[in-house]
Order: sequence, then C-alpha cells, then structure tokens
Amino acid sequence: MTIHQLNLFEGEVEPPRKESALQRALVKMLRTLLREDVLMRHITAGGADARTGAKLKQLGRLAGCADLEFMWKDGRLLRVLFLELKMPGRTPSETQLMFRDRVTPLGPYCVVTTIDEALAALMAFGLLKT
Repeated sequence: MTIHQLNLFEGEVEPPRKESALQRALVKMLRTLLREDVLMRHITAGGADARTGAKLKQLGRLAGCADLEFMWKDGRLLRVLFLELKMPGRTPSETQLMFRDRVTPLGPYCVVTTIDEALAALMAFGLLKT
C-alpha cells in the first residue's frame, strides 16, 4: 500500500512517522501473526544519556544491531533473520552496515520501510502462521 498501511485489526490507518512507531505497530501485529516456535527479540541500543550508553556497552551491547531478530529451528538447524526498520528514504548508518556485514554469514539481513515489506520478508521465510 502506498498511502496507508492496512492494520488487520483496525482497518486502514495512517502510516507511522517514526521508526519506533513503525516497530511498535509491527511488533503488536506479530504478537498474533508470528509462529509460536519463532523467538522475536529487540536489543536495546542505548539509553537517554551517554552514561547509560557506556554501561550498556560494558554489558556487551553491540552498536548497529538490527531492530528485530528472529530465531527458529529448521530441523536440527538454528536459523536467524535480522530485520532493520527504516522510514522511506532513509538508509542504514555506517555502524548498521558494519553490523550487517558481520551477521550476514549467520543469516539474512533485511531492511524494510513498511509493515507490508516486513510481513513479506517474514512470510518469505515461513515465519508467520498459516
């Protein structure tokens, strides 16, 4: 959809104007649509101030992490998908590109700009309920 996103529960709604709003809307939908054997997680990127950010880095936070990670078993294999959400016209930062380069040997890294694109990526990997 080009102008409005279709929310399966509320009908047509305005598209989110911030990446965080896009992520919240997507996660809300995925709580119902995602297969139960798929683990979805968000890695907190930072805090409100430099001190909190420094503490998180000491605890192992990795800069540039994808917004959402999905893990599931495929037979005996553990699979992972990294999903980066961006507003239309925006591109990943240099730090995010470095993260992408580090993780693509582990699993696919997808950049999406709409809920429809995110759902299409998840559907392509069979992660949504049928």
